[in-house]
Amino acid sequence: MSNNVLYWLWLQNALGAGAELREATEYFGGAKDIYDADEYSLKFSGIFTPAQVTALSSKSLSKAEDTLSLCKLHGWQIIDFEDGAYPQRLRDIENPPAVLRMLTAIFISR
Repeated sequence: MSNNVLYWLWLQNALGAGAELREATEYFGGAKDIYDADEYSLKFSGIFTPAQVTALSSKSLSKAEDTLSLCKLHGWQIIDFEDGAYPQRLRDIENPPAVLRMLTAIFISR
């Protein structure tokens, strides 16, 4: 999990599952950079639909924080696009997901 995991969760929540993130992250630099962008910059980029610009203009991280808390409660690890553990083959596809949820394995020896 990178230091920017909340911003990756925010971005995925704002754009929804299946959103094309590669062009946006290449243009802006990353999820935190998109979060920091003002509405004019989001519109001017030509990347986002008007509905997506509206969603991205909401800078609340509460849903992302709730998601992260829930994942920690259930022992799920969040791997975001900046994380070194993000699979390279998945990173290379045309439309990779911003975040992955991984089940933390628990081994019990007898």
